[in-house]
Amino acid sequence: MNDIQSNQSEVAKRTAMSEVSKFRRFFPSICAAIVIQVGISLILIAFLMLILKIDMGEHLLFVILTTVLGNIVGIAFGACIGCMNRLKTNAKIGLGMGLTMFGCFLAGMMNAEVKYEVQKNFPLAGKLNPVNLLTDAYYSLYYYDTFDRYIENIFFLILWCLGMSAVVFWTLRRMEYDSL
Repeated sequence: MNDIQSNQSEVAKRTAMSEVSKFRRFFPSICAAIVIQVGISLILIAFLMLILKIDMGEHLLFVILTTVLGNIVGIAFGACIGCMNRLKTNAKIGLGMGLTMFGCFLAGMMNAEVKYEVQKNFPLAGKLNPVNLLTDAYYSLYYYDTFDRYIENIFFLILWCLGMSAVVFWTLRRMEYDSL
């Protein structure tokens, strides 16, 4: 995002002078990020299954689908934070890491009791936390016989992705600079 917004980097200032729109510069970058992240995740899944002999259950295609969607949501989340024009790069990185760690905490990835307490006292937080949606999607594939809960989690993840993507596109669309 910093290489697309002219007020964020020298590279963006130079590329802004070309006749290529921000979207035509942004879309290939996002596609490349998705391909790289998904490729790394698939290598990790293969390593876990083939080298460490960890059983991924009988729904491997759904595990891969969830992983791909999780990567896309993570990239959309990062792009959404990257659109914040008023913050410096280090502040954006800190905000992204802080929000991710807080989401991990609420999803019970640091202490399983936290997830149950959050679900009991504030169940809406589970639907508003993309990390919780991801972990719950994986759990539902492993523990439940039906796909109802899995589909619900995937649906909310897709909504998250669409919402963050809309914010990114809206923010990029409205940015214009009087002078560089």
